[in-house]
Amino acid sequence: MSRASGARITLASYEEMLGGSPREQAELDIRQLQPYPNHPFTLYQGERLEQMIESISRHGVLEPVLVWKRENGYVILSGHNRVNAAKEAGLEKVPARVMENLTEQQATLIVTETNLHQRSFGDMSHRERALAIHMHYTAMKEDSQNRRLVETIERLCGVPMGNGRSIEKTCEEFGASQGTIARYLRINTLHPGLQEKIDEGKIPLRAGVELSWNSQEEQEQINGELERSGKPLSIRQAEQLRKHTGELDEGTIQGILNLQQESRQCAVRISEEVFRRYFPEKAKKKEIEETIAKALEAYFSKT
Repeated sequence: MSRASGARITLASYEEMLGGSPREQAELDIRQLQPYPNHPFTLYQGERLEQMIESISRHGVLEPVLVWKRENGYVILSGHNRVNAAKEAGLEKVPARVMENLTEQQATLIVTETNLHQRSFGDMSHRERALAIHMHYTAMKEDSQNRRLVETIERLCGVPMGNGRSIEKTCEEFGASQGTIARYLRINTLHPGLQEKIDEGKIPLRAGVELSWNSQEEQEQINGELERSGKPLSIRQAEQLRKHTGELDEGTIQGILNLQQESRQCAVRISEEVFRRYFPEKAKKKEIEETIAKALEAYFSKT
């Protein structure tokens, strides 16, 4: 059953996810704990981190972290923020539940499921969504045998998916359409600098999808030119860059980035009822435009 995009994922039990239970709780030296490779979620910062540090300083780590025992130590599966705050609070040990005999796919599912249990899809940046979906999808693909949606997804995002059932399950988990999942899988292939610009609002999400079809070398060149110019990128410009995939050079990129958007005057009348429902009586034009722009961006990122 699909969930709303702001809803939180319901965690399966350890038995359901892994066919077994974790070992009893233990106290582990923080120096033995390693972050999960390519952990897709940004650690708490600012006030949220300070609140966690203060709480841990007073009461300790109340909820054990979940770790995966490896040959050279323990990999954190759930509790990266608790471990980080505990270090800042001066603790040397934290309570932990230790998992053993996991596959990489099982570990990945635990990382994404437990982290998403604590935050909504809407709380995440585009870059976090892209990596989390990629990790979750890849893990689901390894365990799935049903290929009903393979052709559809390959057509949507142009990436060999290997198994349709996994994308269907990922859609259910994230409460998103096939199109949204496909776009985020494309975004995950983008140059890190371009992903960052999407998060900063300098590149629209759909423009990022267009750029993902360019080679990594071309993406690096495009990112460099955007860094130098300091200008945002439009969907129209991204479409032109994709159109010239395989033949882009510095001059071509600069020419496309200098393209001016066609000037269009657009007037849309909002009824008084709608206006009063969503805007204060003395709202300024700029505030109204910004609110509408954010609402449209949120809407189109889900379709």
